[in-house]
Amino acid sequence: MKRSRRIINLLTLFPFAAAMIALALAPDEIPAHWGLSGEADRMGSKWELLLWPGIILLLRLLLGGIEKLVREKDREGEKNARYIASSTIAALALMDFLSLYFMRFSISRDFDIDDYNSAVWQISMSLAGLSLIPYGNMLPKLRLNSTVGLRTRYSMKNEETWALCQRFGGRSMIAGGVVIIICAQLMPDIRSFIALLAVTAIMLIADCRYAKWAYYKTLGSRKEDDQ
Repeated sequence: MKRSRRIINLLTLFPFAAAMIALALAPDEIPAHWGLSGEADRMGSKWELLLWPGIILLLRLLLGGIEKLVREKDREGEKNARYIASSTIAALALMDFLSLYFMRFSISRDFDIDDYNSAVWQISMSLAGLSLIPYGNMLPKLRLNSTVGLRTRYSMKNEETWALCQRFGGRSMIAGGVVIIICAQLMPDIRSFIALLAVTAIMLIADCRYAKWAYYKTLGSRKEDDQ
């Protein structure tokens, strides 16, 4: 956990250091918002560059609070907190990339906007898909708790159902991550984000349907054992 904490702190502080450099290089007025076409539709103060580091800091504090809650509340809190720490690292890494992209875009005009738009969709969606793979690997290791994991009305019924649901959810998350990465390579534009939303929706529906099936399966097995 100490190594994870150091990585999290580094990912939180890095955007602030990058913003300080960007502030020194940026003009007083910078592009502050872009439309889907990639064209700037609002200009703003260069101090708006501090918004990204601020958002990243708030995200880190929010996930840190959830991690603390898990550690103190759940029976297997220390083990489950590692899952939150890994999630925090992946989320901060993605946000750091996006913040650097927009800072670079704000202080320089000497690059091809179409190439950069293609790159940001391709890299960010690939990172999003890639982050699901270690999550999926960790999911079956989670113990029954009220905070993290594949938690539905049915998966929380008993330990056996919980274990089945986390195993299925882990596999669906890994498969979904691979599909999202492939979509990001084939569709390096907003379509890759639409694909991410579609894959996520399919995973959630499949996980919820499986949780209900798993509960009644374990319920039937218990009745057979009682007879």
